[in-house]
Amino acid sequence: MDDLTLTGRYSRDDYTEGRSARSAFSTYGQWEGGYNTQSVYATESNLDLMLTYDKSINEVWDINAVAGGNDMSQFGRALSNNAESLVVPDLYSMSNGFLTPELTTTTFR
Repeated sequence: MDDLTLTGRYSRDDYTEGRSARSAFSTYGQWEGGYNTQSVYATESNLDLMLTYDKSINEVWDINAVAGGNDMSQFGRALSNNAESLVVPDLYSMSNGFLTPELTTTTFR
């Protein structure tokens, strides 16, 4: 079956990222400042399969056909910690928030 070719590919991409944001006193919408940290993890994988048929009938006619498919899956998670209304200006830490820091977990597929 020299006329048939099966091609398969698998790829994966993932990353982990740490973020932080500081809002100084008198920032619009956060007059007493704030501090936010976030840890993000995301991954994506792809599986491709392709079947190719290539047959030469004669000098004039060829038959070519391609069939295939793809399976993609994604997953991600983010963990955020937010301290609003800083007690001491310009001291950016979770323990410096006037209120108890808000911890949020988000997952997506």
